[in-house]
Amino acid sequence: MNKQQVIEAFENGRKAQGGNYFSDGLSLYLFGNKIAEHREGDIYFSLAGWNTTTTKQALNHLNNVSIHSSKGVIKNFDSIINKNDWYKVSDF
Repeated sequence: MNKQQVIEAFENGRKAQGGNYFSDGLSLYLFGNKIAEHREGDIYFSLAGWNTTTTKQALNHLNNVSIHSSKGVIKNFDSIINKNDWYKVSDF
């Protein structure tokens, strides 16, 4: 499976694995770090402490997520986020 297929499986609550991505149906992992999870009907995401291009690209495959950095400031759409915190997708 490729990255997009694993992420889609996660969004649909299914298990999948491909490359450095893994979904147990409840959480999405990249290189063994949890970067997204289902909580009470919502999806939450985190950079898991890694402000890397790979992590941002993975999360940007989730619906309603658009993470980018400019001059050391990390944003999801226009909201500043922290690389260590968790955010509910629907809040953006």
